[in-house]
Amino acid sequence: MRIGDRDRQQVQDRLREAYGQGALSTDEFEERLDVAMRARTRAEIAPLVRDLPVPAPPDSAPASRDAAPVASSGWVGTAAGWLVAAAAVVAIGLGVASADSVSIFSSSTVTPAPGEDITVFSVFGSTEVVVPEGSAADNGAIAIFGSAECQQACTGAADADDVEVDGFVLFGSVEITGG
Repeated sequence: MRIGDRDRQQVQDRLREAYGQGALSTDEFEERLDVAMRARTRAEIAPLVRDLPVPAPPDSAPASRDAAPVASSGWVGTAAGWLVAAAAVVAIGLGVASADSVSIFSSSTVTPAPGEDITVFSVFGSTEVVVPEGSAADNGAIAIFGSAECQQACTGAADADDVEVDGFVLFGSVEITGG
């Protein structure tokens, strides 16, 4: 049976959620996302989510202390998200603002030095920040309709070698690993 954009989007959302929970590696996520975007039938998309954990109902999902804030739903949150994204694209494009990693419809990996502050910008893309061994990270990235995850790398003790990660994510992801 043929599928439409809504079906593809639902699978992509499920993949993003699984990726944000650590159920998929970056390579697996990108590969499955690519297949989902090109799929034409249910038979092509069903295997992409078959082995993933069943998502928790929205009311019972525990709040993560490392999760980045998410804009409110509805037209206000959507309009605000697009406005912030457009402003960020213009600011970076004009050189008013800078970013250490810009991922627009792509993926990138950044490995900062101990104690370095970095800025990431990801729209419909993914960025992996690999924290040096012995360092911890502080996740200050803001995600709107995406994820900014920091599992093990954000659990270390605070000191001068901490990597400060700031930035903006729209329909994408930032994953902070290592440490």
